[in-house]
Amino acid sequence: CLMIELQEPSDLMVIPERVTPSGIALAEQKLHCGLGFEKMFDCFGYDGYSAEETKARYYRKPIWKNNEFSTAVGEDLTDRFSMKLLRVRGNALVCMDGRYAVVIVTFGSGTIKTEDITFEIRKSNSFLITADSGNIEFAGNLDLIFCIP
Repeated sequence: CLMIELQEPSDLMVIPERVTPSGIALAEQKLHCGLGFEKMFDCFGYDGYSAEETKARYYRKPIWKNNEFSTAVGEDLTDRFSMKLLRVRGNALVCMDGRYAVVIVTFGSGTIKTEDITFEIRKSNSFLITADSGNIEFAGNLDLIFCIP
């Protein structure tokens, strides 16, 4: 089972548990980062949904395209981050347009090549593409997930 958690890059955490699993009591400030106890719970949804309603509302069935990006999580869900899919069959050229990404290889093997260096990559590898990477060439038989803030 592979789970990729995509979230907004932020230092703000809301921790509803007052004690860690190892028994350490947490200070109030640590629990709500200054939001206060009343406000901190506003981030949770309290509506109940059936399994069918939950699946209809949240399940994403992405469509993979060969050698071009497709969107798994986009602006229709949030303006804070996105998740793009790239299925490489042969060669694919990517330019991040000044944005960085965490990339996870979910299938296959191949290479990633920048202006300066070539790396071999394979299933279960993850890496960071910096915002100043320029054009990046992927080659091989790969499925990649790009998590982009």
